[in-house]
Amino acid sequence: MDNKAVAEILIKGQKNFRPKVDRPMPSSLRDEIYTFGANSCILDLAAVVAGTKPAAFIINTDDHPLFYILTERAQAAGYCLQKIPSPFHKDVIFIFIGIKENVSELIAATEDLRSKRIAIEEWHWCMGKALGYPTEAIEKFIQKIRKSAKKSRIKARF
Repeated sequence: MDNKAVAEILIKGQKNFRPKVDRPMPSSLRDEIYTFGANSCILDLAAVVAGTKPAAFIINTDDHPLFYILTERAQAAGYCLQKIPSPFHKDVIFIFIGIKENVSELIAATEDLRSKRIAIEEWHWCMGKALGYPTEAIEKFIQKIRKSAKKSRIKARF
């Protein structure tokens, strides 16, 4: 099966995607992920092309063959694509694809984090909203981060 056919399968598989608290990101195609070598970033992009997700956040996946096909489809459908350097690692590129307003929000939040105008928790909040995650899912994620940070501080004392 060629990559265009695989991309079509992934897009069709995301037509019914609806973000939920326990599943804010597309993940219903586990078999296809492993069969076709896609990853969650590629599924996010397929959901954008399918029209069920407002934006996708992709990290250094632009060498994946499905990325090119799905990106071309997204741009042909009028979605915006922007690449910016990661605020965390100099060799990492953040790629945002989706509705122009959402992509602008993702870039603004990342630039605000880079310039230290916002904290990491606020960045996660802004990113989650722009990516279309339910509010409760974002809150749960931030609680996880807090718990993890708390455990790390406790371990660091010993």
